[in-house]
Amino acid sequence: MTDTEVISAMRNDFVDSSSPRIHLVERVMGRKHFRTVFDAKGDDFVKGDSILNDLSQRLEAKLGVGTVRLDWMKPKQEVNRFPVIDDEEAVQDSTLVSHVIAQIPPVGFGFVFAAPENVQAARWVVKEFLQSNRKQEKDND
Repeated sequence: MTDTEVISAMRNDFVDSSSPRIHLVERVMGRKHFRTVFDAKGDDFVKGDSILNDLSQRLEAKLGVGTVRLDWMKPKQEVNRFPVIDDEEAVQDSTLVSHVIAQIPPVGFGFVFAAPENVQAARWVVKEFLQSNRKQEKDND
């Protein structure tokens, strides 16, 4: 099945309210996809993925099961090493040619998404969660 056939089938299901797949294609075709309500930044990853899990659990408790999704890629601990051709056209290791490349820290990404009908409420929960988290961190210091 080609991409065109898949999209065509989705479009047919979207306009046919009696289709058994209507609820599956509505999110995509009706632009009812989940929206980002939190994106983790560098300091958020000090605790690993626990902040994302804690936040998504809090959101599901307030908004309902199935209304929240999360996705994350943990920071990779590998060295940014790759071959580089220097000015004399010799192949060198990137970390030997540039001291900056050797100093680039690992980067991770994390996102929490909410169903579109819950985005406003989810953003309030996120705000409260972050404020209480920061308050706890200050109290622990």
